[in-house]
Amino acid sequence: MITVSDVIKNSSLSAFPVVCGCAGLESEVIKTGIIDYEFSIEGFFENNKPFGYGDFLVASLMFTNGDESELLKMVEQLIALKVSGLAIKNIFFKKIPQSIIDLCNNKDFPIVLFDNSLYFEEIITEIDNIIQVSDWIKRIETKIELLYLNDLERGEVGFISKEMRISPLKYSVAFCLSPYIPLSSIDMTYIINSYNNHSYRDEKSFLYKYREFFLIILISNRDLKSEFEKSFLDILNLTGIKISNYTVGTSSIHNPVINLDFCIKEAIWSNKVAKLLSEERKNYSDLGTWSIIISNQQSKHINQYMKNYLNPITHNPSDSSKELIKTAIAYIKCEGNPKLTADNLFIHENTVRYRMNKLREKLDPNANDFVFYENLSLAIKIHLLHDDFNS
Repeated sequence: MITVSDVIKNSSLSAFPVVCGCAGLESEVIKTGIIDYEFSIEGFFENNKPFGYGDFLVASLMFTNGDESELLKMVEQLIALKVSGLAIKNIFFKKIPQSIIDLCNNKDFPIVLFDNSLYFEEIITEIDNIIQVSDWIKRIETKIELLYLNDLERGEVGFISKEMRISPLKYSVAFCLSPYIPLSSIDMTYIINSYNNHSYRDEKSFLYKYREFFLIILISNRDLKSEFEKSFLDILNLTGIKISNYTVGTSSIHNPVINLDFCIKEAIWSNKVAKLLSEERKNYSDLGTWSIIISNQQSKHINQYMKNYLNPITHNPSDSSKELIKTAIAYIKCEGNPKLTADNLFIHENTVRYRMNKLREKLDPNANDFVFYENLSLAIKIHLLHDDFNS
């Protein structure tokens, strides 16, 4: 959603003050326009209602000829029509009258007052561009969602790939980046738009947004990982994205037309596992059993196994059971290494061994070391992904 705050911050209006109605800065902006003649023609506004919800308007207020009562009447009508906000050129009003300020503060209707250094066309063009880019990103995001959440026929995947204008070369890799500190939708939109308009943009590289992620899709006629990695780093360099501020998941190499969904799923899944394990980067080819579990994380049978296996400790509210599940999670994340687990939990290594013995007594008393680790690892991984999915 594009807000009044977004269009002000990302246009030339950012240099000018919001004089009132600041509580309405998060109101949605759907389109923009110029308002003036509508109030010059008797009865035109009342009969036509040319503006409505989500409009952000620009005005000189020529029709008011500096009459405060005319301005007040106009603002009241715009508020009634659920217009989002107003930018006024300070030709007839060098200051916004107090009566209008009071009304706008009461009704959360923001007004920006700008001067002769800005032209109407400049403001309208900037805001239109923000809205159009946002709409394009939303359309692509919808297509990515279709590919990610569904098991589509290969022909359907190919059709969506064509709609996304992915060139029909032989090979592709996807990278999924999630920021450690969340970015606003408009900030992500700005980065994508800057890349798409960059003179050095590679026509075989695509930068998209999906939810809180950046999704980079690279295509080539050569299946060389080193070349894909170089292209990935080139995009980061052009956009100013610092990889140290992101968790990165990378897919395997697939056909970009009929298997684009594989690229997207694998990149997002790898990113999710990397975050769960507190790792900076994760390749799908290195996920091991995580890849089986995450691709079936909504299976009722898989989740039932986890619930049954962990039930003796997850349904026990005692502090000791909470410590056991905490230890089990750390133990699996540390790949069964008692010393790393102890360091991770700030406890003694012998305490880890004691708790792991307690876990086996409660969960799997008849299993040997290898079988117990295998069963526990599977259950804990499902548990972590289940919590991540539900959050």
